[in-house]
Amino acid sequence: MLKLSRQKYRPKVNPEKVFKLVLERYKLTAEEIAAAGKNRVCSEARAYLAWLYLETGCATLTALGEQLERDVSSLSSAVRRLQLKAKEDEKVADKFHKLLNRIRR
Repeated sequence: MLKLSRQKYRPKVNPEKVFKLVLERYKLTAEEIAAAGKNRVCSEARAYLAWLYLETGCATLTALGEQLERDVSSLSSAVRRLQLKAKEDEKVADKFHKLLNRIRR
């Protein structure tokens, strides 16, 4: 369905719900997921979060980048790496689909 540029887009999925679900799944706080550094668990959580934002269309990576104080290209690269890994590793794909199914409930 096409919309006029002046019509405001309203996603069916609330981005806060996606954010809270990922925090819950990884047992992180908002401060921890946004913290500077390359902690593996936090990086993975951010990658899944960005992928879910893209897949559900709940918000843009730009909005997520602003929320996490991360560069959009970093988030985009993380999603691309995670998607490639999901093609090779069934566990990664399963984790993504389980999160996606919980969001769509």
